[in-house]
Amino acid sequence: MFQATNMALVAKLMPAEKRGQALGIISGAVAIGGMAGPAAGGLIGQSLSWHWLFLIQIPFVAIASLLAFRFIPLLHHRADRNSSFDVTGAMLFMSAIGLLVAGLSRSGMENGILRASFFYTGGTGLAALIALFLWERKHPAPFLPIRVFATPAVSIGLLISTVTFMAANTIVVSLPFFFYGLSGYSSSFIGLLMTIYPACLAIAGPIAGRWSDCIGSRRLLLIGLLSMGSGIAVLAVTLADFPMISAIAGLALCGLGMALIASPNMNFIMSHTAKEHIGSVGGLIALTRNLGLVIGASIGLGTVKGSSIGERNWTLFHLVMIILIGLCIILMTLIIWNTRQQAAKRSIPLSHRNIVD
Repeated sequence: MFQATNMALVAKLMPAEKRGQALGIISGAVAIGGMAGPAAGGLIGQSLSWHWLFLIQIPFVAIASLLAFRFIPLLHHRADRNSSFDVTGAMLFMSAIGLLVAGLSRSGMENGILRASFFYTGGTGLAALIALFLWERKHPAPFLPIRVFATPAVSIGLLISTVTFMAANTIVVSLPFFFYGLSGYSSSFIGLLMTIYPACLAIAGPIAGRWSDCIGSRRLLLIGLLSMGSGIAVLAVTLADFPMISAIAGLALCGLGMALIASPNMNFIMSHTAKEHIGSVGGLIALTRNLGLVIGASIGLGTVKGSSIGERNWTLFHLVMIILIGLCIILMTLIIWNTRQQAAKRSIPLSHRNIVD
């Protein structure tokens, strides 16, 4: 609920020329939290009892709540009295997402083939997802605003969100195991090495958000996808020999790429979203982000299964990296295609646009 409304509030309350900057600050704060959380958790868990891992958050939540009541203005929304809440759509949505995530968590191998439970659970989730889209197409006030998918920029942006967060989490989850198995460095040093990714994201995120207000999001998305794809390629090609400079360069390129993607992509999506759908689209952005993280974690852990890193792990790791690089190229192609479509549409005389639309 927080992730969805947070982005919607920024889109509604911030002027368009400052929206990217605000979203960039949020991306930087998320990255800083990602760096500080494990370190703070380790210190608290070592110095105090585990109960304090939960109790310590209460004063921060209380302060944040007071600040929200004090500074976030009330937004009055005039609801349509003739429309009712789409209970069926909500139930189908929860069933589809829950079953698909459960299927991914059961995607392990048994005797060299995928577990049968993966196909049962995932297949049922896919059927629920199809039923959801068929239902929502006919509902006057759908739970999931599938009409927004008719806007190519929104669909491409949501796809970018899913794929990039999937790629990032695949790397973040799997690399520590490969680093530990290859280098002989301590786990604390490897943990420090892994902070290169969120550090680059935290530093470059606010800058990228500000740039997206000045030069637009498309160029930054292209550069970000190129940077992330290059970082993945560096890690895939050089990881077996583990030169430290390559590990640092690969993680830095991925972090920089994610910084150039995260907030500009949110700005890109929101700038092509009608005002009445901003809240729903904010929820979709949060959904695609978390769905990407879940898929990435499942894929990342799948590459490191076993008591030690062996030939099978390397083969699977390289296959996954090649797929991720290919997805980055596909996303770049879609952005270029959409840019040309928009340019062609702008070149059509105003008197003829209604016929084209």
